[in-house]
Amino acid sequence: TVAANAAETANRAKTDFLSTMSHDIRTPMNAIIGLTTIAEKNVNDPEAAGGKTVAVMKRKNYPHDMNQKVHNGFTPLDFGFYDKDSEKQLHKHYDKDSIPQDEKYHWYRVGQFVLGQGTFLWGFYWTLQSNLSEYYRIADGIKNANFVTAWVHVKITGPAYVKGSTKENGIFVDQIILVRPKGK
Repeated sequence: TVAANAAETANRAKTDFLSTMSHDIRTPMNAIIGLTTIAEKNVNDPEAAGGKTVAVMKRKNYPHDMNQKVHNGFTPLDFGFYDKDSEKQLHKHYDKDSIPQDEKYHWYRVGQFVLGQGTFLWGFYWTLQSNLSEYYRIADGIKNANFVTAWVHVKITGPAYVKGSTKENGIFVDQIILVRPKGK
């Protein structure tokens, strides 16, 4: 079933995340370079880390419609990196079948990217943006000094995403984690 597949996909993502993180958590926490609580468009949410989250609810010209692609073919569940200096980008798409149906926070792996001084993480048609430039390191001869894997902690609600939901359509992001490879 669709719900079983979504649950299995979410479970695989969690397992992948935890297997990537478990070694880093057992060793010094310096491998996790950024646990960023996003500070704009904050709303109270007792389920969110720290009780606050960034919410995307009703947005003019940005529909909560997974079947409608707007702005260069993006859907509401697209996330990515963009570096304005190098103009490099990474785009990760999640389809409707991958959405857990419990309307709770789940970790989503955005992907791997080399941070630049002008890098930000974006989501929901680029309306959610988090500046990552503070995590850029001067390489000073260190190979892959700015290579990271990013994860976002997201809750998805409403009938546009969750079958039978009575909540308002919304995408909520409360945390971003950047992980450097071990020894970086």
